[in-house]
Amino acid sequence: MTIPDSFRQDLSDLQVLEDAGSLRMRSRDFFWFSPILKEMLEDKRAELVATPAQVRLSADEIAAIRAIGDNTGSMTLKGAGPEHEGVARPDRWAVSPELDSLARRWGIEPDRDLRQLSSSSPARG
Repeated sequence: MTIPDSFRQDLSDLQVLEDAGSLRMRSRDFFWFSPILKEMLEDKRAELVATPAQVRLSADEIAAIRAIGDNTGSMTLKGAGPEHEGVARPDRWAVSPELDSLARRWGIEPDRDLRQLSSSSPARG
């Protein structure tokens, strides 16, 4: 589908992604774990993805997000298992390049801040 120029102008302050890889990646949300959803959604793709070119959050908003996202002592966050490599599993998969980039943008180092280690044994992927 061709995106009209007038629509593109309305998106001028956003980052617009149209390459096949970005559209495929952002059109999927691990639906393949469900046989019903897999059949319904496997051939569906976004035609365009628009994200904020620059995120503007106040210091208070950033602090609140950090507090909400503090996963110390809890399960590994989806896509935030730097110690896991290889095939994704429903409960664990490696940090994707997109999430790694996003984390670093916010000053989060996946190996330092997201790795979950037990005092009795190291985490295994």
